[in-house]
Parts: sequence; C-alpha cells; structure tokens
Amino acid sequence: ELRHNTSVGNKSGIDLFISILFDMGITTCDAIRSLCAYVSSSELNYLAALYLFDDLQIIRFDGKKLEILEQGLLFTNQDANERLYEIGCLTIEHVINEGLLNCNEIKYSTASESVEFPINAFSLAAAIYRNFLIAINALLVVNGKLSVASKYEKCFEKQCSIANKKTTQDELLKQLEKQQIDGERAELFVI
Repeated sequence: ELRHNTSVGNKSGIDLFISILFDMGITTCDAIRSLCAYVSSSELNYLAALYLFDDLQIIRFDGKKLEILEQGLLFTNQDANERLYEIGCLTIEHVINEGLLNCNEIKYSTASESVEFPINAFSLAAAIYRNFLIAINALLVVNGKLSVASKYEKCFEKQCSIANKKTTQDELLKQLEKQQIDGERAELFVI
C-alpha cells in the first residue's frame, strides 16, 4: 500500500495524526478520517499515515482495524516535539536497515556545513519515507540535494555506521568463502 502513495501530508497534518493516535487514543479508522477531514491547514493522507506507521511497527493496521503496538505505546506520554523526533529517528533507522537509502551517497559538505546527499539516494519505493522526513523537517531540500537537519545528524551517522559495518562483515564473509573455495581448488590441482 505504501508504494501507491508518495506523501503522508504536511507537518500540520502529521502532527494532527500523531495527536489523534497518542494523545486522544483514537484507534478507529472512521474516527481518524473524520477528525482529519475538517482541519483546513492540515494536509493528511490518513491511510498512507496508517500504513507508514504500520511499516514502522508503531501500530498494526490490517486495512480496517488498528492497534497501537508496544513501540507505539512509548509515544503516548511524550512531549509532541520529542515524539516527532523519535518517530523521525525510527524512520531513518528503517530506511537504512531496509536498504531504501544508499548510505554511500551521504557526505559531509564543508560548503554548507551539513550532511547531505542527492535525492536519488532514496530508492523509488522509499518516496513516502523521504517525503515524510522532509515534511517533519528532518531533511531539507537545498539546491537539489537533501540536507540533514542538525537535530537528526546523529541519527543518520549512527545508522549509516551500523549499515557500513554490516556491509563490511558481509564482504568479509564472502571473501573468506571465496578463499576457501580457491584453497580447495588449489588442493585438488596439486593432488
């Protein structure tokens, strides 16, 4: 379902959606749709938001019913800004762990004094995540590139570091496997 959407909405709509879930505790789709439909300054694709939060394992949504999961329950008593920051970090972790963002494209720019990367570093399937991070101001569009807001730089650095270590381990295992095969071939040749 997420691939059919490219945006959840604007920051005001996202704030409203999060407040409905975690402050009001409303978990019926009809009630969420009704509450989101009548706020003029908010843009929200509530179904895309439900599927996004389901993919982030904040809620479980089967298309009709939704349930706040254990990870989502952690957000119920948080300050709105802290909650949005944590959801942003969770989104960053998800896109990097799922390979939806190419960490090799992320660089520190001395000119802008920020971490930045090209927009196409996100896979096409990750458009909704990219636009969500832009909407909550975790990413800023600057001169055709995405710049990481200073508040989220540590999240990006930590997750990219973990992803690079995984890649290095995988490469090492492949190299060891190749060496073992080459060694066996050499033994057979000698015999």
